[in-house]
Amino acid sequence: MNGLCGASSSSEWKNGWALRSGEFANLCDKCGSAYEQLVFCDMFHSKDTGWRECTSCGKHLHCGCIASSSLLELLDSGGVNCIGCTKSSGLHPAPSDERPKAFSMSTANNIGEMQTALVDNQLDDE
Repeated sequence: MNGLCGASSSSEWKNGWALRSGEFANLCDKCGSAYEQLVFCDMFHSKDTGWRECTSCGKHLHCGCIASSSLLELLDSGGVNCIGCTKSSGLHPAPSDERPKAFSMSTANNIGEMQTALVDNQLDDE
């Protein structure tokens, strides 16, 4: 539910963004429609921090917000593009959960020798 809306009943409940649990945010008809029309953050988060402009078209994007994470692409240069500009440029958006599979780091063992360890960059299911 959208805490800013506060609706406890609705003629129709709609799925919003994906939650960590694998479920979807449960939104009332008004909030769900705003989410589907890509204006949820404009309506409910306009005074929040984290807004940046698309480097290509200047559209305002709410960076760091779970409700808009699928609507923007982080650029290697440090900027952001809206998903529309990313698609029209011919680039394919990277999945937001994409992480490097592994990296190397040096560690010292108990006798002071340096060795390279391969560290898997995945979360354990604990």
